[in-house]
Amino acid sequence: MAARAWVDGNAVEFARLATDFNLMADTLDIRDRTLQSTSEQYRAVFESAVDAMVVIGEDGVIRSCNPATARMFGHAPEDLLGRNVRVLMGDAQAAAHDGYVEAYLRTGVRRIIGIGREVEGRRADGAPFPLELSIAQWRDSSGERFFTGIMRDISARRNAERREAAERDRLRRVVDGAPFPAMVHSEAGEILHVSRAWLDITGYTRGELANVRDWIDRAYGGDAPEGAVVRSDIERLYALDRPIDEGEYVIRTASGRRRTWAFRSAPIGADETGHRLVVSMAADMTERRDGEERIKLLMREVDHRAKNALMVVQSIVQLSRSEDPAEFTRAVEGRIQAMARAHSVLASARWSGADLRRLLLEELLARAGEESFRLSGPPVSIRPEASQAVSLALHELATNAVKHGALSHPVGRVEVVWSPPEVGNTLCLWWQEIGGPEILGEPTRQGFGSVLLRQVIEGQLGGALELYWAAPGLACLITLPEDTWQGSGVGGTVTIHQPQWAPAPPAIPGRRILVAEDEALTAMALQQLLEGAGYVVLGPVGRVEDALDLLRSGPPDAAVLDVNLFGATVDPVASALEDMGVPFVFCTGYQGGGVAGERHPRAPVLVKPVNANNLLGAVGGLFDSGAAG
Repeated sequence: MAARAWVDGNAVEFARLATDFNLMADTLDIRDRTLQSTSEQYRAVFESAVDAMVVIGEDGVIRSCNPATARMFGHAPEDLLGRNVRVLMGDAQAAAHDGYVEAYLRTGVRRIIGIGREVEGRRADGAPFPLELSIAQWRDSSGERFFTGIMRDISARRNAERREAAERDRLRRVVDGAPFPAMVHSEAGEILHVSRAWLDITGYTRGELANVRDWIDRAYGGDAPEGAVVRSDIERLYALDRPIDEGEYVIRTASGRRRTWAFRSAPIGADETGHRLVVSMAADMTERRDGEERIKLLMREVDHRAKNALMVVQSIVQLSRSEDPAEFTRAVEGRIQAMARAHSVLASARWSGADLRRLLLEELLARAGEESFRLSGPPVSIRPEASQAVSLALHELATNAVKHGALSHPVGRVEVVWSPPEVGNTLCLWWQEIGGPEILGEPTRQGFGSVLLRQVIEGQLGGALELYWAAPGLACLITLPEDTWQGSGVGGTVTIHQPQWAPAPPAIPGRRILVAEDEALTAMALQQLLEGAGYVVLGPVGRVEDALDLLRSGPPDAAVLDVNLFGATVDPVASALEDMGVPFVFCTGYQGGGVAGERHPRAPVLVKPVNANNLLGAVGGLFDSGAAG
């Protein structure tokens, strides 16, 4: 406390001087107390700071340091005092430090003082670590210059930044290598990552998709209404708190092709600037949607062809004429089977066309052995639209040959030759019968078969038909226009071995035939045919369970099985019959019996529609050979 003066009140001048002196002493006392308090505050801050604080002189020697310095660098405080501050620096900074100080003292140009920078520190064990360094200079009351360095250990921050950078790099690699379209984009509009699949499918380069606006402009047309809708939809994504299925969008590729993509997006946090990030993934639905459209088209086409086929069958029934009911039935059956053969040939070629040679083989082998005919010509495919008509025409020629022409005679034969496709734009087919009954000239009356033949070739197909009624037998020249056939799309020639059922032996009374058929009319026709031949029919049944119930009451003598019974395979019934040793025949619309035919290769297969004689021959053959699956 400052000294005080006491003077007698009668000594006025001295009293005034004493008052002034005491006022000055009080002021000094207050300033001392203030300085002491400030010094104590500075010392408290210095001692308690979490950042390292070091005071050095112009010579670089450490004059003081706080406890945080000892903790951060691993030195004892007393070991640092009096040492050059280079002991706390990495090699690069330590080598240049004295030069920095000397240059500053000489020029006054600041490189760190008042600015701050990131440097490398070195702990007592020699381990380097990153620091943020700020330096301030000051002078004491004597005018001596000092420097205070404040250092913050940023190892944790740098480690976090490295982890974040590694995560970003991992995200980039995951997105870039994704096998599906994927993109990471920011609410600031930047596209951060985009997968190679996205670029490959769309045909755009990474440079063309720098931001979301680039993508919208190219894929949707930025100024188009759909572009505005997509832009609004994307902007809403950044407020998501969960994944969302966005639905399907039609995008435009670099080549101008349109593809259908189904998008799913999810929030994935924010970037270093705080902008929210979203990852959007897409599934390319183009092929699936195209497939669905093809299925719809196929269903419409199947419906169209089925109705056309039913109409043709109806017309055959209406137009076929005969006084003999049996002859009428045979005529109708033959024409329907010709249609069925054309459908089977088309189905085996995936409806790309029907091989002309195979159509001829199917038709002729249904009536005669291979020694009774000869076929010669290059590969030719009849277009699907014309296949049924051509099959009907060949059926009428073959039927006439069997009833009245060469194939009605034991030594008769038929030769069919067709021209190579490169000869003109028309296909010429020459049908020649040899060795049949003598021809006395053109018939005076035309039957329905002749009328049908000419109507099909000339009316429906737009071709030409010429008939020659002279020795050595009927000859027919058929000319078909170029839109009914093609010279490609036909593989190697297929040899057809049509089963020739021997005439059915008389049925032995009491032999029981299980009939499993789910179409009621077909089942009734089979029952009538078999019972008319003398067999006893069990059923008919239309479901697998009902057939198995019948078998539990005892084995039949044979069975006729449809492969598909109300959507279920007949395989359990076939296997049960096989275990019982009961022979059976498949009567099905599947070529070759389908899967059931593959599982039971020993069982004969009749492809619907089936000729009555062939059915009875097949059933009779079961008892002769004991065939089973």
